[in-house]
Amino acid sequence: MVDVKEIFTHGMRRDVVARPVSGGIPASVWQAYSAFANTSGGIILLGAEEKKETKMYIPRGVRTPERLQIDLWTALSDRRRISANILFKEKIYPVSFEGITVIVIEVPRAERSQRPVYVGQDVFLGTYLRIRGENVLCGRELIQSMMRFQDSGGADGKLFWRYRLDALSEDTIARYRAVFASCRPGHPYNDMDNEEFLVRIRAAARNEDRKLCPSLAGLLFFGKKEVLAKEFPYLFLDYRELSLSNHCWVNRVSTRDGEWSGNLFDFYCRIIDPLTRIHGSWEDDPSGLTKKNHIQQGLEEALINALIHADYVQGSGILIDKGENWVTISNPGTFLCDLDFALAGGPSETRNIRMKKMFSWIRIGMPEGEGLKKIQEAWKEANWKKPELKESFEAGRSTLIMPLNTEDIINAEKEVKENAEGEETFLQEQGMSSAKARALICYPEYPTELDLDLYDFLCAGYAQSVKDLSRISGQTEEKVERSLRHLKELGYLRRLGTVQGGWETTEFRTI
Repeated sequence: MVDVKEIFTHGMRRDVVARPVSGGIPASVWQAYSAFANTSGGIILLGAEEKKETKMYIPRGVRTPERLQIDLWTALSDRRRISANILFKEKIYPVSFEGITVIVIEVPRAERSQRPVYVGQDVFLGTYLRIRGENVLCGRELIQSMMRFQDSGGADGKLFWRYRLDALSEDTIARYRAVFASCRPGHPYNDMDNEEFLVRIRAAARNEDRKLCPSLAGLLFFGKKEVLAKEFPYLFLDYRELSLSNHCWVNRVSTRDGEWSGNLFDFYCRIIDPLTRIHGSWEDDPSGLTKKNHIQQGLEEALINALIHADYVQGSGILIDKGENWVTISNPGTFLCDLDFALAGGPSETRNIRMKKMFSWIRIGMPEGEGLKKIQEAWKEANWKKPELKESFEAGRSTLIMPLNTEDIINAEKEVKENAEGEETFLQEQGMSSAKARALICYPEYPTELDLDLYDFLCAGYAQSVKDLSRISGQTEEKVERSLRHLKELGYLRRLGTVQGGWETTEFRTI
């Protein structure tokens, strides 16, 4: 049961919505219900009011709490009102505070099969998210992402019928098979040809004409760069080691350089050694080498988690930054289950099940529900500050911040910010505008010139309409609209008022 005394006496929270009740259930209650269900859950107080000036909740009371509870359950069963009832009966109850009765509704995070939870009968007009303490309409692409991952069977089994196995890199397959053979020397798969082997590990399957086609998992895992660029135009893999002393990258592996295949297995092979290379006086402690080994396993697991949980269809980049005292790993896609449940060791519901199995065939990755738990245990064993996992529902991303010493998360974030500021200064000295430099550093998953130019124009106030931006940039309105839509999805633009109200730029985030 929620402690309403704490809510009423300690001020406003982002996970609490209060609504006064006069005649019936306020329509805005369903917007809050949708927003909480599609993000991290929250609390709705019926019979209370939000005072923005004092940032406090004021109890007003409800006249007939029993009648209101019945009305709520009736409405929750009406699919014309709300798409799904995700509540248990004990999660709607009356509570008295200073003699005033209010109704508490505890809204959990909806299961992946239930999302998106939306108001009314149009999913694209009634889906809300809880962003910075406000209920905001969800963009089309994030809605489509939620719908795509409703099936617990995973989305990476889709077959690309127009391609054959020549879309896959033979060199990558050979590297994978060599690792497979060393991990499983007596396995019968070692005697199979490439076609049968790829079918067995579910990287490919036969279509109706009995011709082999790569699966989504197989294409991402083994694909050639030209095929990946065509099928996944926003796929971006980026590993950077940052030096605070001279504000530059001392080691970088990126799909942007075009010097390698750009597929996931080659990315893993290229970065796993530098990512897990950590320094410290481990030998001074008899158990030091064991602790070091556990930290390295944790870093590898964090990388694998990002790769197998990412949304590659509509997401942007997998971004990995390693500093002297921290590592951040960010991937497109929020968690499919409750974050606290996953952190406690519960199954985290893998977005790309076949890809996870491909890693497990070569003994990479921990069993379901063990990864995050083992990472936390390793950091605790090393007496380091606890890693922090963040979700951005507005941007549709998950980020893991891992301090590599006893300093706290704030200091780790400070180092990232200081490094970004140094890079921004350097780019400005080369003649780049401040806004464009900040975009290039903090928004590397969108490095195209048009994205940077549009943000620059908007920051400078040159234009607001798509027509004007098209004229200034020399690009078609369709291309401008696509770029603005993705900037908005990632949280770096906000609509002002109606569709004709123009755009407001937001600050770029380094994490």
